[in-house]
Amino acid sequence: MKAIDKKKISELKQLIDQSASPLIITHYNPDGDAIGSMLAMYHYLVKKGKNPVMVSPNDYPEFLHWMAGNDKVTVYKRNTGTVINALNKADLIIAVDFNDPERTEGLEKYINEATGKKVMIDHHPNPKDFADIIISDTNYSSTAEMVYHVIESLGDEALIDKDCAECIYCGIMTD
Repeated sequence: MKAIDKKKISELKQLIDQSASPLIITHYNPDGDAIGSMLAMYHYLVKKGKNPVMVSPNDYPEFLHWMAGNDKVTVYKRNTGTVINALNKADLIIAVDFNDPERTEGLEKYINEATGKKVMIDHHPNPKDFADIIISDTNYSSTAEMVYHVIESLGDEALIDKDCAECIYCGIMTD
């Protein structure tokens, strides 16, 4: 497994520091890695003093609802207008566990048209070129493992608290 590109990490650090309205989004029919990665990134951004919005394109299994922060996830299929508005207002969009906006089934148009900077963190092959920063490596077991290494590379490993760690663990164990 190769180290995450230092230039990309530096650019991501700057985007996070400057962001006033970050949004984290995952793929349609999210699994443990998708939800765990999104929630881990959420907890990290909260520790950085941000107030991120989390978006799932549709509902996900009840067995994933135990993780801290689950109650803050906005489901597009139930809150269409809210999600579209949030995407339009976001100055930073972090896509986790998907490599193509089409995997959001209905949100790809809004993701592609959004003016906020886009970051992809994913471990699937053949990423599409839709993000300003693409952090993609198929050698990782899961996107959650990548999220851990991204946070570590940003120099913020100390911000990984119990809630964040449990989300990362869930993502790694279920993928």
